[in-house]
Amino acid sequence: MHLGWAGLCLLAACGRIGFDEAEPADPIVTPKIGQLTVGYQHACVRTIEGGVFCWGGNGFGQLGNGATDDSRRPTVTASGIVWADLSAGETHTCGLDSNGIAYCWGTGTNGQLGFGVVPIALVPMPIDGQRTYRRIFAGSRSTCAIATDRTLWCWGRNGARQLGIGGNTDVGVPTQVLMMLAGAPDDQWDLVGMGDDHTCAVQTDRSAWCWGSEVDGQLGVAGTVTTRDRPQPVTSDPAYTAIAAGQNYSLGVVGTGGAVASWGLNANGQLGLGDLVSRRAPGLMSEHAHDIVSAGVSHACARRTDASLVCWGKGNDGELGIGITDSFASTPVTIPGQWLSVGCGNDFTCALDADEAVWCWGSNSDGKLGNGGTSRSLVPVQVTGDPI
Repeated sequence: MHLGWAGLCLLAACGRIGFDEAEPADPIVTPKIGQLTVGYQHACVRTIEGGVFCWGGNGFGQLGNGATDDSRRPTVTASGIVWADLSAGETHTCGLDSNGIAYCWGTGTNGQLGFGVVPIALVPMPIDGQRTYRRIFAGSRSTCAIATDRTLWCWGRNGARQLGIGGNTDVGVPTQVLMMLAGAPDDQWDLVGMGDDHTCAVQTDRSAWCWGSEVDGQLGVAGTVTTRDRPQPVTSDPAYTAIAAGQNYSLGVVGTGGAVASWGLNANGQLGLGDLVSRRAPGLMSEHAHDIVSAGVSHACARRTDASLVCWGKGNDGELGIGITDSFASTPVTIPGQWLSVGCGNDFTCALDADEAVWCWGSNSDGKLGNGGTSRSLVPVQVTGDPI
């Protein structure tokens, strides 16, 4: 999720949204940043100068600061590397340096770090530099990256065939995902959305493809096969401009109108379609225009092109950010204010507002709201502290 982050002026002077904060404001004074990524229990940002700061759960070294202590405020990751891309998974994180070399850190017991099966890496470790990449995407316990030639490579856990490389054996090194269907387009990839047991991706022709577990219809393909070990076309054909995958459900932004399409598990209303009925084919969530969509474990959010932010799905821990803990919302609810970006985790959400300040809400176990405390917040609270 891309953003800029300054946090240099007072709330009133900057015209920021008047949320009640859990603690006194202590805005982060850092350079503006180019990317926000939210994992299962942690989040990270990348500055436009190429620095990385992470906060939240760190029991597996996923913050990349050489320790395993949780951090309630942003902490520096690998200050000697100039970063160009970043993605947070369940208990690991991956990034690309300015030369396109891939690095990963955190737990590697399923091979998700890309340099074999290892128990843990507390600092970023490079993957074989013979190949360079343009984008990287960390999932639950697997990782994918789009190479500079736009081929797609994946590694890590593959028990549900979520790597798309054939078979169901975990793989500890990057392995190419190949289009095997007759008449399928060339292997030219643009975006990847990584869930728990499935993966979805968009090619440069804007077609959407999914693979892995299909138990709840999250692949969006015809038939009743429970798993697919190679990319399968999603059964609707509007052009996809964004893609995201949660736990057994998928989302995309489609067509020139920017509607959100959703399919798969819907037990908590995470499809945003007004009911709790799971679907094996995409349904359109609304007629509003969107440009960003993010899927958490059981809740999701999207930014509309008018800069408003909406969330839906599970809300028990306040991850919907609307001041209440309803069990779920099956249609989108609006977060007040103007927003630039959003990312969903397990039971929390983080976003960038129009004044380039980062806010998080929901559960605060492990300090993942980044405000110095551990108490949950039902409304956005500002990520605070000076990590430099």
